[in-house]
Amino acid sequence: PSCTYLEASGSGLVIMGYDNKMWRNFANQARNGHVSRMGRPEELAQAIKSILAKPEEMATRARRSREFALEHYFEREFSRRIDSIQEFLLESTA
Repeated sequence: PSCTYLEASGSGLVIMGYDNKMWRNFANQARNGHVSRMGRPEELAQAIKSILAKPEEMATRARRSREFALEHYFEREFSRRIDSIQEFLLESTA
């Protein structure tokens, strides 16, 4: 499930995954992992090997992961959505 990406990010995990719509979008926004083509385990393995060889890069992505999760936790996102709906309703009744 897509919520797993955010939960894993909250732990500061660097996520490596296959190119599906949800992971691609999440990875582009969070900038915390790698997207490999579907059905290419060797490509995914190479990406994992590459990030493990670069501890500084791994630490940077881990920080991004955690920061992204903190910025998008449930209560904050829910509040933003409610604010947006209220703003729309106020504008449409004005």
